[in-house]
Amino acid sequence: MMKSFVIFLVVAILAFTSVNVNVAAECPKICTLIYSPVCGQDATGRTTTFGSMCQYEAHNCNNPTRGWRILKTGECPDL
Repeated sequence: MMKSFVIFLVVAILAFTSVNVNVAAECPKICTLIYSPVCGQDATGRTTTFGSMCQYEAHNCNNPTRGWRILKTGECPDL
């Protein structure tokens, strides 16, 4: 009986910890509508203005192979 309880406890702890790890690894899904632009550039040199740092982070998280980085706060210059 005690052995079954210990096994159950270990499984429960492992399940709880893996759930927390997965939640932390998810990309941001909801950003506020407060406009605070940042200018980002991908690995090819293409620039994009993101509406906020949250939107930049969400985009970068969902597109990890693009290699986006922040160039500056504010909108990107028109070329």
